[in-house]
Amino acid sequence: MNNHIKSALTGLLSSEALSDLYISPFNIVEYGSKVELAFRASYINAFAQDLRIAMYVACVAFICALCAWQKNPPTVAERSAALEVAVREYQESKRERESSRPQLENGGGEV
Repeated sequence: MNNHIKSALTGLLSSEALSDLYISPFNIVEYGSKVELAFRASYINAFAQDLRIAMYVACVAFICALCAWQKNPPTVAERSAALEVAVREYQESKRERESSRPQLENGGGEV
């Protein structure tokens, strides 16, 4: 937003007046109607650009949502059953790894 205001009002206001304007936009009435109209136009352009970017992001999010949409998603019961099976398989593979690991006798291998 500040870049739009700076580019629109650079020739009309001094750098001190621009810095005062960044702090409080209500000071614009002190500089006359020509500056006020330029400020208003730059503010409208900046807002329009922000909304355009927000629209593009919303369109991308909508397309991503369409790609992630499932026609027949699994029910809660099916998800719970699949989770139980996955947990059981993980625990079995963990036990197998622990049992296949060579055991150190009397802690002699520690550094």
